[in-house]
Amino acid sequence: MAGTEVMALANDPPSDVHLNQALTPPVPLYQLSAEGADCVHLATHAEFNPGGSSIVRLHTGTQSLSLNEVLRSRIT
Repeated sequence: MAGTEVMALANDPPSDVHLNQALTPPVPLYQLSAEGADCVHLATHAEFNPGGSSIVRLHTGTQSLSLNEVLRSRIT
């Protein structure tokens, strides 16, 4: 079901799709830091724990990222 939704989103506008094990931590970090990246859609699971963005974890197909890592990739 999620794969169908992701593929529908990927067609408007045409986009790169990384599902399951293909979604490794470098993929969203690269996409977020790429020039001209106006929008990156992350359909993933996350843990929203008290303690700020360093505690929040986004799960990829292979391991998790802290929200701080994601935010840093967009800023730099």
